[in-house]
Amino acid sequence: MTRFARKNGIREKKEDKKKLEDATEWNSMFAEPSEQNQSELETKKQFHRNLLDRKIKDSMGNNYHSGNKKLETKYVMRKFAKSVDKEVMDRLKDLKDKGKITHQEYLEQILREGRSSQRREERKTDREQKTVCFKCRKPGHMINQCPDMDKDQEQAAGICYKCGSTEHSIHQCKIRLEHGVYPYAKCFICHEIGHLTKQCPDNPKGLYPNGGCCKSCGSVEHFYRDCPEVQKQNLMNETKLVKKLKKKDNFEILSDEEENNKEKETPRKKKSIVFK
Repeated sequence: MTRFARKNGIREKKEDKKKLEDATEWNSMFAEPSEQNQSELETKKQFHRNLLDRKIKDSMGNNYHSGNKKLETKYVMRKFAKSVDKEVMDRLKDLKDKGKITHQEYLEQILREGRSSQRREERKTDREQKTVCFKCRKPGHMINQCPDMDKDQEQAAGICYKCGSTEHSIHQCKIRLEHGVYPYAKCFICHEIGHLTKQCPDNPKGLYPNGGCCKSCGSVEHFYRDCPEVQKQNLMNETKLVKKLKKKDNFEILSDEEENNKEKETPRKKKSIVFK
């Protein structure tokens, strides 16, 4: 197989316009694709998919945006049908077969459900990427999915820190204890049972492993949203706002009552004096 490569340049000699390259060896041609080649192949496939979608959109024209909303069946089914649940697809197909919805309404429903499902998956992946493990401090998984937990058998993971049950988490526990008391929790720093890592005296950073503190009071034991000073200030602001609204409502009620009383007052008759 002969391949030619062109030089980069505008003005070239005729004999330099095409340069003969070495032929590709059969072993390298039919060898197993490496990770780099696979990534390049996936990139090319995605490029051709986007190109096909663009062609279909161009063939659809501006009907969808002009108000006619004529969707292309091939584009909708290939792009969004895989994201829709099977039950929803069956229900929509049943409605279409019975004649309750038209073909365009059927495609619009698939388009809406598919986009919603894709956005939901994107939010889920974003949350998973932002999740940081308390054990190894690596993103992408929680403590109950951490591979380092298999090495530490004494570490309490996947249990309720209040009662020790494996059937529910600490947020679903109905047992009421004092604030900050966790009998079944094990600290990641001192490896003692009875308190969380944020409450450990050997942990100067508290809830801020990368450094930092509460912007209001400077504590490392709580976040800014959980700061008691901030909550107290918010409560005071809400109380002031409620008082202002009550005063305004009372003033409006009094003004309405005065207007009603004025309307109810009977007008006085004018006395006429006649001189004879």
